[in-house]
Amino acid sequence: MEGTIQLKRIDLYEQVWSIPMTKLAKQYQISDVGLAKICKKLKIPVPGRGYWAKKGKGKRPSLLSIKGIPEFVVHKITHDIPNLENEENDQIHALISFEEKLENYIQVPEKLYSPHPLVAFTKQCLKMENSDTYGHLRVSHKKCLDVRISKDNIDRTMRIYDALIKALERRGFGVSINESNGTTTVSVLGEILEIKLEEPTTKVERELTQEEKKKLFQNGWIYDRYRYVPSGQLVFRINEYIDGIRKSWSDGKRHRLEYCLNSFIVGLIRAAEKEKIKRLEREQKEREWREQEEARRKKAEEIQQEKERVEQLLKETEAWQKAQQVRIYIEAVKQAAIQKNGSINTCSDLDNWLKWATQQADRLDPLAKSSPSILDD
Repeated sequence: MEGTIQLKRIDLYEQVWSIPMTKLAKQYQISDVGLAKICKKLKIPVPGRGYWAKKGKGKRPSLLSIKGIPEFVVHKITHDIPNLENEENDQIHALISFEEKLENYIQVPEKLYSPHPLVAFTKQCLKMENSDTYGHLRVSHKKCLDVRISKDNIDRTMRIYDALIKALERRGFGVSINESNGTTTVSVLGEILEIKLEEPTTKVERELTQEEKKKLFQNGWIYDRYRYVPSGQLVFRINEYIDGIRKSWSDGKRHRLEYCLNSFIVGLIRAAEKEKIKRLEREQKEREWREQEEARRKKAEEIQQEKERVEQLLKETEAWQKAQQVRIYIEAVKQAAIQKNGSINTCSDLDNWLKWATQQADRLDPLAKSSPSILDD
């Protein structure tokens, strides 16, 4: 989505000294790097590092009038990131409304009939596993659903998971297993989210022997004092680092997890919406970083080319000066010989030397054409 807003130089100056750049940038739906570029272009001083950590106690510089930058400048900003969080999203609204309708309520059957292949395979694996010290069945197979439950909750867990997966697939949300790490993923609105179902444990102090009680009294600590017992309650979680949304649904005093599946799907939709915003912001920052890197690369390349041109110029200047010095010396030798002998005989050693020396001067001179030399090889 693209759009433009207008900023006045004086207004932006007041804002950057009243609101941190990161927060102000979000208000204008641009990155903080993009906002800093605008301030640089408009010659607006910005707070330095540590300013906000000290609660803005530092003095802010005044906004100077600079030639070429009028006091009231209108600057246009193109929005590269869709404002999905603030604008009405018809698709998301429709999906959430669908889950809120009574006729779309997800029911978990009392018995498991024609289970989904993922559910059937996971149930088969769970029944072959042993419990760990926390009373959980730890499924080692990476093609199973991500569950951490006790043996007593296998049937109930599989019925809940089966109802959820079938409901998700009817809505066009794909469920799969990431075999590289064994996580369960759901594709919602083009975003991949991790989910898991687990049974929390409770810490229970075991009955101590008289000898152990004596050691506890003496040392204040005893090994293996507590044991962990599965609570019998189930929890569905969205395993994503997303702030501001609900990410867990569990058995409660009024409702069991079976009655929360529509709400869980709404949570997945909202999580996907947030994740999409994060991804677009991340991609925008990556694009800006790549653009900055490309600009730096081009500038470094231009600097290197300019250095090479300067070096070549200096080499040519030095060679030209040497050629002039050689020619002056040749002329001096020639005049000395004429003064001494009156003339220079053709084909004499000196005449041959003068011709050779002149060729060397021409070879050094970048402005003169010269005959090929053995030194060129």
